Amino acid sequence: MASQRNLKVTVVVLVTYSLLQLQLMQSKDKMSASSIQHLRNHELLTAASSVNKDTKEQHLDSTTMSVPVQRSQCGSNVTLLLGHQRQNRGFLTIGLCTVPRSKASYLKDTLHSLVTRMSEADKKRVVIVVFMGYHNESITEETLRMIKSNFNHTLETGGLQVVQPDISIYPNLSKITRRTFNDTLQRVHWRTKQNIDFAYLFGYCEGISDYYLHVEDDVVAATGYISDIETSLSNQKRLHNQWFVLEFAGGFFGKLFRSSDLCMMKTYLLLFQVEKPGDWLLADLKNIKLHDSKKVKHGKRLFKHLGRYSSLEGKIVKIENKTAIKVITGRF
Repeated sequence: MASQRNLKVTVVVLVTYSLLQLQLMQSKDKMSASSIQHLRNHELLTAASSVNKDTKEQHLDSTTMSVPVQRSQCGSNVTLLLGHQRQNRGFLTIGLCTVPRSKASYLKDTLHSLVTRMSEADKKRVVIVVFMGYHNESITEETLRMIKSNFNHTLETGGLQVVQPDISIYPNLSKITRRTFNDTLQRVHWRTKQNIDFAYLFGYCEGISDYYLHVEDDVVAATGYISDIETSLSNQKRLHNQWFVLEFAGGFFGKLFRSSDLCMMKTYLLLFQVEKPGDWLLADLKNIKLHDSKKVKHGKRLFKHLGRYSSLEGKIVKIENKTAIKVITGRF
């Protein structure tokens, strides 16, 4: 049995490596000779983040430079419904997927928190992307009206974009019958679709800013969270720390990545969309990229869950104790 498991792992790694190489070869982004050599000499997934990495690391203050936004095929199959793309590359893109919940909607409160708890200067170099992971016409129109009514100024300034994927990106989930981790088929289908949504959100956001922050549609941010994130980045650079993700919350939200890693992350989630939940796949990626769990960097806790009702039908989320959260940050 052990040898069979080892063989399976070897096959999976080889397949992943081959597909990632193919993706990189087909990419329209130009790779330097040193990046190509890096791909040949290092382990799986390490090269994808090397494209333009040094240039992006130097761009902590996007207000002092004008770098054009560059789009690639990584962001295909996603349509912009509201807002517009800024001409110049920003400091940070905040991405979130939203889907309807049967008993509540937290999107308005989440967007209000993200927008109002950053400074006016930050608003000029931060873009929020809302990924609508559904195609129900009436719910789509209702959500778009709510966003236009409450966040029109942010839309007009390019600080908020609302996007929707082509329905063709989704497989027939009912044909997925294999269960893993003893999850019900309902949960397997839910987490598979969630991985697909995350993947295409990553792809769309790849060229907008230097960094990408992943949140959810039912969280609240701490006041001044952008400043804390930038301070954490400056500290990593000052200490010459290697990092793949900076963590500002638990689960799969409050996670900061380099935008240069997003296409690789999209490929990885699509390859293993049925195998594991997204946060578990992220844990695998951290191990591959860093080889040492001690190199995972944890910053201040800047986000907490707001919603009680999960997007998984019937699941109730345990809300964190508000008093305890205040003790941790003092700013929620």
